[in-house]
Amino acid sequence: MKKQLKNNSGYSLVELIIVIAIIAILSGLAAFTLSAIKSAKATAALQNFDTELSALATRTRAQSGDNAIMLTRDGDDYKVYYGTSSDGTEAKWSQTSTKAELTMVDVDIYYNEPGQTASLLTGNKIIKFKKADGTVVTGAGLYEFKKGGTQDAVGRVTLNASTGSHYFGK
Repeated sequence: MKKQLKNNSGYSLVELIIVIAIIAILSGLAAFTLSAIKSAKATAALQNFDTELSALATRTRAQSGDNAIMLTRDGDDYKVYYGTSSDGTEAKWSQTSTKAELTMVDVDIYYNEPGQTASLLTGNKIIKFKKADGTVVTGAGLYEFKKGGTQDAVGRVTLNASTGSHYFGK
């Protein structure tokens, strides 16, 4: 009696290894892409924050010395609201609109007041310039921007109290 061999049409070990290698490569590319997107969002937040500081300084000099912005953490996002403040500690924000001027996502902001240790900005930070000479009434210091949920710094904005100048870099 002749034995008949079964026709096994399954995958070979080589084919399985090739498929696993392709999946590993695609997973690595996806992780790299997500990291690059987070870096881009954090860098955009840094540049937009610097732009808002310029806009505030210009508004203060051209309009009213009471202009201020409030940087606040809202869940995982940071938002910038415009308002007024006479002394730099208490502020009035527009009650007609709760829309933020700027929303920054996928970023953590660490604030370092001159002479202090940097810590994650979790509350409200009011930033106000003096109309007469452009110095900073409140909010001067170092704002370090990191990719959300990581310790990877993408840059920082320094706001000088005595000159009102601000600049960003690494």
